Amino acid sequence: MKKQQENKVKYLGIAIEKSTNPIFWINPDSNIINVNDKACLHLGYSSKDELINLKIDDISLRHHKNNFNDLWKEIKNRKTYTFETKHKTKDGDIIPVTIQANFIEFKGEEIVSCLVKDLKKEDLVDKKEIDSPKFNSPTLDVIAEPLYVVDKEFKIIKSNKATIKLFKSYEVSSKLSLKEIENRLFSELDDLKKVVELKKSIKIKKYFEFIDKWFDIGAYPIIDKNENLNFVVIYFYDISDNKKTEIALVESELRYRTAVEKSHDAIVIFWKNKVFYHNSKALDITGYSEEDARKVNIIDIIHPEDRAKIKDIWKRREEGKYVEKLTNFRILTKSGELKYIETNGDVVSYQGKKAVLISARDITNRVLLEKEKSLSHAAIDNVGEAIYLLNKDAYVCRSNDFCCGLWGISREELTKTKIFKINKKLNKKNWLAFWESMMLKKETVNEAIHTISGNKKVQVEVKYNLFEFDNIKYILAIASDITERKKSEQRITKQLLEIKRLKDRLETENLYLKDEIKLNHNFNEIITKDNKLKKILQNVEKVASTDSSVLILGETGTGKELLARAIHDISKRRNKSLIKINCAALPANLLESELFGYEKGAFTGALSKRIGRFEIADKGTIFLDEIGELPMELQPKLLRVLQDGEFERLGSSKTIKVNVRIISASNRDLKKEISEKKFRPDLYYRLNVFPIYNPPLRDRKNDIPLLVNYFVNKFSKIHGKQIYRI
Repeated sequence: MKKQQENKVKYLGIAIEKSTNPIFWINPDSNIINVNDKACLHLGYSSKDELINLKIDDISLRHHKNNFNDLWKEIKNRKTYTFETKHKTKDGDIIPVTIQANFIEFKGEEIVSCLVKDLKKEDLVDKKEIDSPKFNSPTLDVIAEPLYVVDKEFKIIKSNKATIKLFKSYEVSSKLSLKEIENRLFSELDDLKKVVELKKSIKIKKYFEFIDKWFDIGAYPIIDKNENLNFVVIYFYDISDNKKTEIALVESELRYRTAVEKSHDAIVIFWKNKVFYHNSKALDITGYSEEDARKVNIIDIIHPEDRAKIKDIWKRREEGKYVEKLTNFRILTKSGELKYIETNGDVVSYQGKKAVLISARDITNRVLLEKEKSLSHAAIDNVGEAIYLLNKDAYVCRSNDFCCGLWGISREELTKTKIFKINKKLNKKNWLAFWESMMLKKETVNEAIHTISGNKKVQVEVKYNLFEFDNIKYILAIASDITERKKSEQRITKQLLEIKRLKDRLETENLYLKDEIKLNHNFNEIITKDNKLKKILQNVEKVASTDSSVLILGETGTGKELLARAIHDISKRRNKSLIKINCAALPANLLESELFGYEKGAFTGALSKRIGRFEIADKGTIFLDEIGELPMELQPKLLRVLQDGEFERLGSSKTIKVNVRIISASNRDLKKEISEKKFRPDLYYRLNVFPIYNPPLRDRKNDIPLLVNYFVNKFSKIHGKQIYRI
């Protein structure tokens, strides 16, 4: 069955093409959907595609939108229907035709197949035999168009009924008889009289003012066998309606051209890069002259990077595919200037040919402004601060990308969010007061905590500025993350406190050193040649390089402090202070405050904070002289410093960490003190890591001469005397 259907279609196609007459297929929408080659030749079209794009009223003068439906119904009812009409060729010529219309159903669609007979050609063949007896008036009357047979002098010999029917209707309007009308007609046909001389057909279009009509007139010579001219056949086709339409179109085109020329947009009509028409605005935009415009290839004006896109759009338009009418692209003017244009285009019929009509508007300034605006938005979006707008209802109506990223909320969600969700410092109760205060102050700065993504808290500084846009007031807020700044401020505060502590310590140390100077401790050498003391000094050198606690034992006045100073001066702590305190010189309550310091108000008379000796000696050395006199209640505190390096000031619960080397000295027998429970054994063992016994002068008598010479030299200089011998 399918094969039969394919064969049927195949044979039908062959039959249409082999037909000696033009054939048209029409659908119910009056569209021409199929033609054969004879149809193209009949109307002067170069290809079937040109005809298939047309409607039946584009080629038939009888049919238009209003009466086509009636004709379709008539053909459908009769199945076969024959009638006469006139066809208009591509060049505008009028051809009388007979149409044999057949209603068929093909592939489920309703179609009318029209077989066309060209009456002009058939009549002319008959007109060559006009002098024969069989070509008489009845024969002429069959011809639908007005027709005259004239002699060499253009005197009327014969005419058909159509002439009477046509020209009789003009009698009333022209107030002339038919005979007078015919005489007037032929008196104005001098152009046709050349047919007698040339013996060739002549066609003209002629307007007769006295009847206000246009005619398409043809003169055909009737030649006998001896090539003598016997008659001339003249036919008249009334083309007044057509011509009036044409004139109206010309006038409309003139009006259109005037409007187009005055248009603020460039108007260009072209096809395949060839420009058919352009207005002056097109020259203004491109910078080309009229002469340049005729030579330029339109694709060369388009920016190289946009050419492929535009070529594709034009190709799709030429193929009848859907293309958005508005297109933006760049062009290069004659001077090389880059411009942005916006075009609106479509495929149109121009002077009987397919063409592309575009209107173009120079949008360079608009594009540059939009780019500048986009650049501003990009700059705002990429600034490292949260920028947002608040309206009177506290909604975040605009925000930058940084703001969205910081808060973890999309821009769309933010427009539905009130600032209360982000800034807990603002709420329904105080918002109105804040808004009213901004109406007065215009700008303000405050700190707040913003709740960001992950429910984290960020400390921010917010600058608020009131401004008005489009008669609506907004608050522009710029929030800067000050978390690091706050941490820096805290570090600086801590450092300032540390500086103050060191300053206080330095001042206290300075006072202590001044006190030391006042005590006139001016020993800077240990003078001896005693072997026992030299051995002790060797041990001093060994222990000085460590941080071990040293206990110096010896009688009063044997120089225990000199040994302590010697240990400190050659130790790693020599760049720090050696702090000395005599445990026997102060009562117990004052000794504790002297060693550990106290806070303001710790006791009666504590009018200011005081740094203790241990705190002053941090990173240095402390010398505890007469350690055996240390009261029992203070010994645990000293033990804690030795063990853990920490203590608290009097009146404070804050623990202070120190790194202090302790050198102690005693003239007592500490072991005996331990047995008498006057000294803690654990403290003793902590102090007695490296014991040194300093012998008295009586055990090193050989040092007496050295000492005598040293003191004689020292005091002789002070008193300005010279002593040579003792």
